[in-house]
Amino acid sequence: YDSTANAPDGSCVLPVPGCTQQAAQNYDSGANVDDGSCAFPGCTTDGCEGFDPTATVDDGSCVCPVLGCTDPAADNYDSTADADDGSCIRSGCTNPNAQNFDSFATANDGSCVPDVVGCSIIGATNYNPSVTR
Repeated sequence: YDSTANAPDGSCVLPVPGCTQQAAQNYDSGANVDDGSCAFPGCTTDGCEGFDPTATVDDGSCVCPVLGCTDPAADNYDSTADADDGSCIRSGCTNPNAQNFDSFATANDGSCVPDVVGCSIIGATNYNPSVTR
């Protein structure tokens, strides 16, 4: 700006707002003032495959894990899950002293059969028909 000028000489540069970053999706070659509108496409969801911390516009390229139970033997198996979240529940007998103890069970379903120790010889004075071993 020249305060002593009395006629335009074509040297004035008026501000043209827009995206001035060439790498941006919406770069404006005519802009001379960056207005913060630059768009950088990419995956904007942290924790997903392909996450780009510099992206400002989600382009649908994110591949996000589906959390759930991935154990097909579990009561709450989720066939759509591709990442196990530790939520699997397997019902069964959780009593290690029961004859049908299930070491894989995480929830007791009331099915435990007690292991009864004693005499299983018919005719013995201390015979017990409930003996399991």
